[in-house]
Amino acid sequence: MFLFLNVSLFSQTKTGTLKVFSEISGITIQLDEVRQENYQEIKGIQVGSHYLKATLNGASVYSEIIEIKEGAITTILIKKDSQPSEKIVEKSNAVSYNANPSIESTPTSKVTPSIESAPSAEEIPVINIGQVNGMLPADKTGAFGLTFGMDESTVKNIMNPQAYSVIEKGRGYISFGIVDQRVTPPVPFLVECRFINGKLFQILVGYVTIDINENKSRNQMSINKNSVPLPEYNKINSVLLSQYGKPTSSERTFKGGYADGDGREVEAIKKRQAFIISTWTNSDTGNEVFLTLAYTKAILVLVAYNDGLLNKEAARLKLEIHDYKYANTYKENYNSR
Repeated sequence: MFLFLNVSLFSQTKTGTLKVFSEISGITIQLDEVRQENYQEIKGIQVGSHYLKATLNGASVYSEIIEIKEGAITTILIKKDSQPSEKIVEKSNAVSYNANPSIESTPTSKVTPSIESAPSAEEIPVINIGQVNGMLPADKTGAFGLTFGMDESTVKNIMNPQAYSVIEKGRGYISFGIVDQRVTPPVPFLVECRFINGKLFQILVGYVTIDINENKSRNQMSINKNSVPLPEYNKINSVLLSQYGKPTSSERTFKGGYADGDGREVEAIKKRQAFIISTWTNSDTGNEVFLTLAYTKAILVLVAYNDGLLNKEAARLKLEIHDYKYANTYKENYNSR
């Protein structure tokens, strides 16, 4: 569904150190959703905000946004009186991943928090999926300040100041490359706006796994085609749960000998043998938001904002954009790849 994204940013990597001490034995520490084996001293962390979480027997006992400063040591103490959080509950059938998801091995942590109870806004790692003033429209009418039904010129006037480039403009769509400058290092992602009869009816947001290789005075950012961007999936899922609650529908289908909960979910995703999607639907308008893991030229975490009425019109007209056929369901499009 997306064009291939390749970004170079010119900046020197700046790092700091994190030390975690705990009065609770047997805890598991995750930094930006990646398990840390030697958490007593974690070196080489890029400066800026990071999400630190500690769990004990699957229950969260500590979660906080921490700040790493250049050349400094940040120290965290987790006390015994920390109470397990009831806001994030990890389910046994969630997709699992380890600290290096590009290597098949025994999974060590979970992707999806429970859909039964959403985390509070303070606990959600910051990730840009089109929030304005920290929120998405309650009635699911758009994102990034865009509203369904806008014409192309209005969309470009709103999106161009946010984008570092217009990747491509084709028949029925405009793709924008955006770099989130609020985090260190800056994170690139792609936004595609799609039109029917000149009206905006779908907004797509895509994140892939970015590899950063320090090269003297600049960083080269390139897409890792084999890695699954599970931290991004987890953060986006948390945002959508917080704002919209439990999904209207969820589907987790595995084929090719794989099964949900078998510990091989990452392998199934990489081999295109898994279909995972959550959908939040406005019952009055049919507007919807869905989150999925898709495979184009790389494994992609995809958020789609859809106008209910215009989507039906796209299906009636058998509209096709980037080989996506709106007369088919998303799963039918997925299975045809």
